[in-house]
Amino acid sequence: MRLSFLHNFRQALLAGAFLAASTAAQAASKIEDLVKLLPESAVVIIGLKDTQELVKDWDSSDAGRFMEDEAVKRWMAPLYKDGESSWDKFFNKKTGTTFREALTIYPGASAAGFVVENVEDFDSEETRHVSVSDIKGKETEFAAAKAKQLDAYKGDEYPDAVLKTKEIDGVEVSYISEDKEEDAWWIEAWAVVDGLVIEASDEDLVTEMISRVKAAQGQNPAAAHFARLAELRGATADITVYGHLDSVFDMAKTHFDELAKEKPSPLMPQHVYDALGLKELHATAACIDLNDKQARGELVLFHDEKPQGLFPALIRGTSTEVPQPAFFPADVDSGTVTRTSPGEIYDSILKAVNKLGPMALMATGQIGALEKEAGISIRNDLLGSMDDLYLEISKTTPTAAGALPTPNQVTAFKLKNPARFQSSFDALWKLVGNGFGAFEESDYEGHKIFVMKPAFSGQQGSGEQGFKFAYTVTDEYVFLAQGAPDLLHKVLGRLKNSPAGTSLWDQPQSQAALAALPGGFTALGVSNSSAILRTVLTTMAGAQAMVPHGNAAAKSEKKGPKGPKSKPDATDAKEEGGEDSEDADEGFFDPAASPPDEVFDRYFGVGASAVYSHPDATQIIYISQPAEKK
Repeated sequence: MRLSFLHNFRQALLAGAFLAASTAAQAASKIEDLVKLLPESAVVIIGLKDTQELVKDWDSSDAGRFMEDEAVKRWMAPLYKDGESSWDKFFNKKTGTTFREALTIYPGASAAGFVVENVEDFDSEETRHVSVSDIKGKETEFAAAKAKQLDAYKGDEYPDAVLKTKEIDGVEVSYISEDKEEDAWWIEAWAVVDGLVIEASDEDLVTEMISRVKAAQGQNPAAAHFARLAELRGATADITVYGHLDSVFDMAKTHFDELAKEKPSPLMPQHVYDALGLKELHATAACIDLNDKQARGELVLFHDEKPQGLFPALIRGTSTEVPQPAFFPADVDSGTVTRTSPGEIYDSILKAVNKLGPMALMATGQIGALEKEAGISIRNDLLGSMDDLYLEISKTTPTAAGALPTPNQVTAFKLKNPARFQSSFDALWKLVGNGFGAFEESDYEGHKIFVMKPAFSGQQGSGEQGFKFAYTVTDEYVFLAQGAPDLLHKVLGRLKNSPAGTSLWDQPQSQAALAALPGGFTALGVSNSSAILRTVLTTMAGAQAMVPHGNAAAKSEKKGPKGPKSKPDATDAKEEGGEDSEDADEGFFDPAASPPDEVFDRYFGVGASAVYSHPDATQIIYISQPAEKK
């Protein structure tokens, strides 16, 4: 397997993603100014606010302290072979510096972009990239780092690599080529213009960027979105990863339109494009902030004002009045409350289906026939009896050592008319449910619970005492459950005896996390970060234990043919059976050294999440409060 993509990705990441600005106020405008300079074809952009602050914040954050715990290091010993982390080993091999050393090179703001001009670029072995960064005061360190980079190339992929210079538009450009030949392939290039360093993957990009920087002009539309992000968040994020959806969707549509001309179909690309409402979606961004007080992450989707498409309908809420039901148990892993209308979502889905051309007539006709036979209206009777309040409660059950944890979940919709919902559901299930199984009735705390008995004996529930699916209708809610019945029973018990002790929302850590959220949300959630991370990592460790290791599979892979502009593979043999493969074969975890739950609880506290429906964007925020430092 070739490392060309990893090599280019690493370069762009180093040159742009892990760079920074000196102060928060300066960083906000500086990053936007630098983003403007990037080519319009840079559809994925990465920017950082302050690298030195980010490193310090990582060290003091719950995640950073967790990684330094001796028990965790023993568990992750395969990642620290010979006392060096696998990522530092990788960076040392590829750049001549460690990850932390690389972060100290750039003193100011930075923006890095991945250039994609057509769909084929996504499959290209050489991902084009460019970055522009402040470098004032760090020119000497930067030059020393590039000298180490050259040595790293010579010792790894490019034994004949050479450092050369060339004047472009009055600026001295340095570049590393694969050998000393005049027309040798450029591995990377850089130039300093007016206190900014431009780094690029090829001559064309560095030439274009020199012109843009000298003129201090640019048209990249991402700059306006970066400014809007800072406005929505109240500050510029430490890390921002941005994707320009307009460009991506246009390229995809053009590509599939060409394919459709070759193979005509009743379902045309334009139908799908219109059905999904992609024209409304403009960009997406992920933001991360770390410090010793909290970790904050968020996703933002930029769209038209008052969007009508399918995706906004699924995530935008109906009201900012979000209750905190007392029947949520305190000991669950997570709980969420969302103001969303099942009827409105159904309407959006039908609108999308109706835009699929002739195929839509078949789908809507089948729905009409089904409703006629059942004697109900799905929209008015079934969904019309449901209120715009959706609830979700999750808890993972630990299992024997080496086995994957068992997920348990209870979801619920508030009902406006429970009897109408029950009769509509029963009528519909008689027609469509026979293939899934029949329901067996049981009773708990005066509530009738309908547990689905699988139609085929091979379909099992979650454990001997578990069920595949169950539901119960109360005076206010319909509860749906998967997994062991204990969670549903606990919820129903609290519902009957409410108030029944401390709820998920009432715990002090939950209250602190909720207080950190801005107001005006349409969905609210609280999660036990310790329990969730423990589940994720132990699941990964359990999955690793189930997979046989060894590089026999890698050795058996056949290489594909090289493209006409491909880089040379000086280390293909090393990649097949060398130290990189051997390190990877050892996995990430030592199953014999799994840390106790107390280690996770020592660092990770409670997190709160919320969804915000702005006129031009939908924002999802997650804020995690650290556990008390011991």
